[in-house]
Amino acid sequence: NVGDSRAVLGRCSSREGESHAGLRAVDLSSDQRPMREDERTRIVQQGGLVHQSAIPMRQGFGPPVLVRVGPERVWDKTGRCGLCVTRSLGDLSMHPFVIAQPEVSERTLCPKDKVLILGSDGVWDRINSQEAVDIAAKHTDPNAAAREIASIARQRWHAETQGQLSDDITAVVMHLDHTDPAMRTSPPRPSSKNRTLLPNPTLPRPSLADTAPVKARARRLEPLRSTRAERLGLLHLPAAGLPTRRRG
Repeated sequence: NVGDSRAVLGRCSSREGESHAGLRAVDLSSDQRPMREDERTRIVQQGGLVHQSAIPMRQGFGPPVLVRVGPERVWDKTGRCGLCVTRSLGDLSMHPFVIAQPEVSERTLCPKDKVLILGSDGVWDRINSQEAVDIAAKHTDPNAAAREIASIARQRWHAETQGQLSDDITAVVMHLDHTDPAMRTSPPRPSSKNRTLLPNPTLPRPSLADTAPVKARARRLEPLRSTRAERLGLLHLPAAGLPTRRRG
């Protein structure tokens, strides 16, 4: 993980592990922010500064006073640039205080692990991990769960800032399937009684002259055609689909 996005696992607390009800949130990553004591120590040792933004405010008729507001940030030595994250991909001007080295962790999933949630900092600033897992557990559709998590976070941002501010909000929800692929049942194939046979377009279609009724009618009319042709002195031609008959 690099930055302040977070991965949360929804783990079933029951012994059977077959229900999504009562899932317990387990953080799979740690937000890399200046409030973490280990990150703050690393930054200060490199010569960086960690504090809130300072905004000049006038009180009464006296001179303006600097007031600390907002979350703690990482500042360079000039004090002109402050970031709310201690690690990121980019922000080269803040090196070595803000670094791109990720924190890597491994975890073996088990049947009790039911839901995985990925969210950006705009989600976790307004929704805690357990609440996000509780929302995801209510839905059978992970897309609907992700939409509700993002919608609640956005509503709380707008409510607290009078609709003026909202941080980046991205949520992804995945349901974990622990079923053995070999044991999964494939959908039943339709029986031969219910199947409709359609003509194969690649096979040649029989011509009209090849059908049995047409051939029978041609045989009945052949003597009449021969007699009429002899009377008119015309050359005798065989009917379509019949062999040529030699005349004596």
